[in-house]
Amino acid sequence: MNRHILAICAFLFAGLGISKAQRADLYTLESPYQRYTHNLATLRWLGAVPLGSITDGYVDKPSFANYSLSVEWVFRNMPLSAGLEAGKYYFEQRYPRAIYTVGQNEVSAVKTSTYTAVPLTGLIKYHFLGTNARLSPYVQVNIGAHINTYTDYFGILADQKKQTTLGFGGGAGLKYFFKNDGPVGLDVAVRYDQNTFKYGYITNGVGTLAGSVGLFYRWW
Repeated sequence: MNRHILAICAFLFAGLGISKAQRADLYTLESPYQRYTHNLATLRWLGAVPLGSITDGYVDKPSFANYSLSVEWVFRNMPLSAGLEAGKYYFEQRYPRAIYTVGQNEVSAVKTSTYTAVPLTGLIKYHFLGTNARLSPYVQVNIGAHINTYTDYFGILADQKKQTTLGFGGGAGLKYFFKNDGPVGLDVAVRYDQNTFKYGYITNGVGTLAGSVGLFYRWW
């Protein structure tokens, strides 16, 4: 009798050991984000200041009406991602009533200077601690096109120029996943963008320095 009881106990303990080993194997599997190339989308809000010749009598005030959306392909077993980004910068400044020259005429008006840029760029990122670290610093470079709209309002009159030019830039940031191997997290970054637009007061292109806060979501 005792011999049978001992045999049954030995069988149960062996089964328990196998079950624990199987669970351990399951827990040590890499996440899908490590095993496969996956996608990541980030929506950002940006506070930006204009730089360069745009600040020489046109617009020199910071703007908080800026945003961007990027979609990246995150490579497997590499600290790299690449993708596309679109966004919008908007700057505006109002000047007091004065006499201004518009074309061949002089007008007395309140002047409102505005500038809009819509960047459409490709990007490459390098992630220093890999793409799946919970706290992941990175650097990036961007290059593509900027769709520029320069509009100087003099009351109801306006001097306007629209043009698409080359744009490029770079930045550094930090991603934070809300939980290990989770799909959602926070992205904070500082970036610089430059384009070659020239018109009116803007004689040597437009630069922008921006800080951003964003949320990202990844899937595979």
